[in-house]
Amino acid sequence: MKSTAGDLECPVRHVDTHDLLDRGQLKKRLDQLALPTSEIEHSARSCTDDDVSYGGQALPLTPSLNSLPAVSCPTRLWCAALGLTDNHDVLEESTEGGLEWTATTLPAGSGYGLNGVGEISCPVVGDCLVVSLSYDNTTLAWTKTAKGRWTSAAVGDHSFTASAAECSTKSNCLIVGSEAATIAPTNPPQMVRPNPSYAIFRSDDAGRSWHRVGLPSALSTGLGGLESISCGSAVTCTTSGGDGSMFTVDGGESWSGIDLPYETDPTALACPTEHVCIGVDQAAVPDGGTPARTPLVAFLSSARGDSFTRVVIPGSTANFGIPLISCSSPDECVIVFSTMNESGSAGQVFGYKTMDGGQSWMKLTIPKDLTDLTDIKCAPETTSCVASGESNGAFGLFGFALGPP
Repeated sequence: MKSTAGDLECPVRHVDTHDLLDRGQLKKRLDQLALPTSEIEHSARSCTDDDVSYGGQALPLTPSLNSLPAVSCPTRLWCAALGLTDNHDVLEESTEGGLEWTATTLPAGSGYGLNGVGEISCPVVGDCLVVSLSYDNTTLAWTKTAKGRWTSAAVGDHSFTASAAECSTKSNCLIVGSEAATIAPTNPPQMVRPNPSYAIFRSDDAGRSWHRVGLPSALSTGLGGLESISCGSAVTCTTSGGDGSMFTVDGGESWSGIDLPYETDPTALACPTEHVCIGVDQAAVPDGGTPARTPLVAFLSSARGDSFTRVVIPGSTANFGIPLISCSSPDECVIVFSTMNESGSAGQVFGYKTMDGGQSWMKLTIPKDLTDLTDIKCAPETTSCVASGESNGAFGLFGFALGPP
């Protein structure tokens, strides 16, 4: 099944689309943005439509989706997204930079549809890792090859809950999350893990088997869960949760803790290269303060993620939202987050971009009818980004662009 969508290269600018209805004006605008000549025809079709907004541009999908939790874009032209329909789970794939999408039904027994949650990581075109829950609440890792062959394997036991996944190569994949408190079936019962703990599982055979890796003792118990992971090379990765961060230089078999002198650690990470990582979180709420007025902070590292400095993003307030981040290069990154009220319902999406590695940030203009985002990925070394989320009550994919400031 295919659907046609607009091009992803529309600039994220304070621009009224009615100003670009003349093709001559459009070409001039594209020249100013230094877009490739081959993109002009595609942009002429998409950026001149009256209903297209700059930043958060809708990419219509078939079939309609009830949920769209994750997206992965290893190149500018190829992306994949994980979706849920009324009857089955689908993998949406685009081979033309978002112009066309093909929906493939996931194998029977994936269990993803029962729970409505999932993660996806595609290290190269056509090869993907999909993480879901089985019908008995066991974490499952589904791997798909470029030839369309699917395999699955269990990850951990019922106590493990996955939060994020990353494949640094076709064969090396990592899944991070938490393990719940566990009571051993002894007499009397013995508490094995008194509190939720960090957990990382690794596969070095393209997802066919998984094993739990050892963690530093200070980060192995008594914490919540790991929330994000990003790999800047085949062997260097950084992972983080609200209470601690770690990095690896051997593909994820061993980890070292990162001692950050701040109240919080990054809850979302993007490592575009071996040495550069950028994280984001909401600053700690001061005594007597309110979360709605607490700014976002960016964590910057140029040392393989083993140390960070922190930059406050001016004018930002997460307002109970969970920030997301993706980088197309060490200099160009985008942060988006969906505001929420105290009851937990979605409100509006806001975003910021940097062109200097996080030292300064500029606010993006995003359509007000885009109410919630679940993931965002920017293709390496390009200006194209794709986000999954909800607009006007419908789930879909949305195009963003990182261009000159």
